[in-house]
Amino acid sequence: FKKIDVAWFEKHVLPSYKRSLSNLEGHHNTEDRMLFPMVRDQYPDTIKGCDELERDHQQLHPLESIAFNPKYDIEMRANAVIEFYNFLDDHLMREEMLVVPLFLAGMRL
Repeated sequence: FKKIDVAWFEKHVLPSYKRSLSNLEGHHNTEDRMLFPMVRDQYPDTIKGCDELERDHQQLHPLESIAFNPKYDIEMRANAVIEFYNFLDDHLMREEMLVVPLFLAGMRL
């Protein structure tokens, strides 16, 4: 396993990661405040799934803070970024499996 270069990580990985986080924060706020309440109202059988997706949003925050905190060693910071993207990938898949079929079935916005 190759050792991670701190300068490279901070110059190349963190800026891209920060842009992703910036976009995701607005996306998640919109889902939590508008989309999921609408989905719950129209499809009560989705309440559990929507609740789980909202909890996911909160579970991502600790990983964000580790990646940007230089008090943690570089391996821990890099692993936080990897764990974040793995978790996010799973979250997005579950989100699409819940919401996309509703849109295709004619969910009202």
